[in-house]
Amino acid sequence: MAGDTCIVRPVGYLDDATGREMRAAFQEPLQRGVRRFVLNLQGTPVINSQGITQVLELVEELVYDQQGSLALVGVSELYLEVFRTVGILHLVRTFPDEASALQR
Repeated sequence: MAGDTCIVRPVGYLDDATGREMRAAFQEPLQRGVRRFVLNLQGTPVINSQGITQVLELVEELVYDQQGSLALVGVSELYLEVFRTVGILHLVRTFPDEASALQR
């Protein structure tokens, strides 16, 4: 946590299993009423299609279901294009680092 914002930093290969773990990390803060989140993907150099699905489901849950906001940090150009293609980028903001995301 940084003030009223929860930061989640998955590490390693982001697939279905690690994606589920990542999404689970958001649940406790959501239950406490947190609605501002940062997902730092700097530690996840590879995201497979199931990991992309987990990120998409996370965005849908946070933005649509919980009326929250999500900032993405440390996303490579490749995954920015993937997220753009699947329609995530119009729902979230991207930042080069956590400090920038926290100032939003």
